[in-house]
Amino acid sequence: MISLILIFPITACLILFLIKNRALNNFMITLYALIHIICSICLCANYNPMDFKQNLFAVDELNKIFLIVLSIVYLAVAIYNNGYMKDDKSLTRKLRHYSYAVLLFVLSMTGAILSSNLGMIFENVVAQMLKTSGNALYFHEYKYTPKDTEKEKKYEIDFLLVKNKKVCPIEVKSSGYATHKSFDYFKEKYPIKLQERYIIYTKDLKFEDGITYIPAYMTGLL
Repeated sequence: MISLILIFPITACLILFLIKNRALNNFMITLYALIHIICSICLCANYNPMDFKQNLFAVDELNKIFLIVLSIVYLAVAIYNNGYMKDDKSLTRKLRHYSYAVLLFVLSMTGAILSSNLGMIFENVVAQMLKTSGNALYFHEYKYTPKDTEKEKKYEIDFLLVKNKKVCPIEVKSSGYATHKSFDYFKEKYPIKLQERYIIYTKDLKFEDGITYIPAYMTGLL
């Protein structure tokens, strides 16, 4: 699915470059709009958050909304484009360049939305909000050997805050928030008193298993 919506516009541009036809221009733009929205709906309905970090491009809780919005807007542009230019049978250089621009623009936006680096952007946004609230930010990386294995692994805590002379670990999750091994192992490795443990994510406020889950917009309250 992801390969289709990323490869099709490049293929369409090559076809339009070789075959200069007015009707084909409109057809390619409309066809890509339909492919884009169908693939986007399928991806958002069937994505697996556990596989998110294993791919260069993937869908997660954060970017699926942007993907659907882009698909709807692009489909509306394609429909308007066909209605607006239905009486114009000419194929000018500007029109060909317009078609290339639309296809490649949607491709670039789709690539940016589906990029796995979106999680890094989310972390940077959270960091800015924490810093603006007057917090000193610390990052911690540690090695730990879980009880169910003999192999030592590396784990990290996104942010560490100090509240009332106690440590507050914070994890930022754009997807896959159900698992938090780095939190659990951090508590086991360092038998210290923790003020609170926070996970900043994209859903509603809740408290579960000794962890406070905070929606991103409430980050400034920490």
